[in-house]
Amino acid sequence: MIVKARKEDYLVVAKLAKELWREHSLNDLKSEFLEYLSSDQVCIFIYYENNIPIAFSQISLRYEYVEGAISSPIAYLEGIFVKEKYRKVLHTCYL
Repeated sequence: MIVKARKEDYLVVAKLAKELWREHSLNDLKSEFLEYLSSDQVCIFIYYENNIPIAFSQISLRYEYVEGAISSPIAYLEGIFVKEKYRKVLHTCYL
């Protein structure tokens, strides 16, 4: 199930984000995501499987320059993460 994150979900998202951005502290990420989830310029989605958070995506409206953009504001995918054991890799072999 995919849900739009609410302010109350900041800890869930911060824990997932910590796996993506390992160089950041969990405390810093908690503060960041609480701020993001309080903004009307950021949208975060969480994917749950059996009530366990598995993945998230973070989209922001950007007004500053974004490479390749021809208009402003532009939706920008800031981050996307799926826990490793839930990732699937498809291999295709062409002869």
